[in-house]
Amino acid sequence: MIIWRIGSAFGEFESDGSGNRNDKPFVMGSFNLGQVYTMPHSPDLSLTMSREFDGINKQTTKGGATLTQINYDGPPKWRDNLGAWELHNTGTMTSTSLLQRQKMTRGRRVWNLKFSYLSSDDLFSPTELLTHQSGSLGPVYDGGYAEGDFEHEDSTAFDRNFNEDDSFMSIVMGKTMGGNLPFIFQQDSNNNSADQFAICELDQDSISFKQVANNVYDVSLKIREVW
Repeated sequence: MIIWRIGSAFGEFESDGSGNRNDKPFVMGSFNLGQVYTMPHSPDLSLTMSREFDGINKQTTKGGATLTQINYDGPPKWRDNLGAWELHNTGTMTSTSLLQRQKMTRGRRVWNLKFSYLSSDDLFSPTELLTHQSGSLGPVYDGGYAEGDFEHEDSTAFDRNFNEDDSFMSIVMGKTMGGNLPFIFQQDSNNNSADQFAICELDQDSISFKQVANNVYDVSLKIREVW
């Protein structure tokens, strides 16, 4: 799962004309920089992926005819009428194939995922402080912390603060403001094909972590494609 999308840059780059296959102009439409969070294991088998065609409306006239209004039928095309993250060879792209791409309709993707038996270390940061100082007058191992959570033995300062941690709450929820800011979602971290990526948001007002054992939790997520 790839999370957190920040920034964009636009520009066009050309080679030095050395005659190599890269001597044609290379256009970069967007550059994304951020952090990556990958779930520690796959979701439960009960996951679902649905497609919404909410941009297509139908109505029936008094004469019984059906009128169809198409506001959108999927994510907008990127450069050269290609889908998101798609590439092509300009020398082999014909007007017919471009027209076929324009007719493609796939709707909006929505994923309902449930992850079971996730460790608290994967989900939560040892501290929600934005500084390293715990504020304690002495070692706080008895508070449920691990020795590795602190800078060194007998230290009262955390090894990392909330922003620096690599947990789900820090990277995903913290940096997307609870899933309200768009992020890049990859449904299969082992598949880097262009159709595996989507710009998404969390489609839920809150997120609940259900404790099922000591320091082990279940969590459900609804991820909705946006543009």
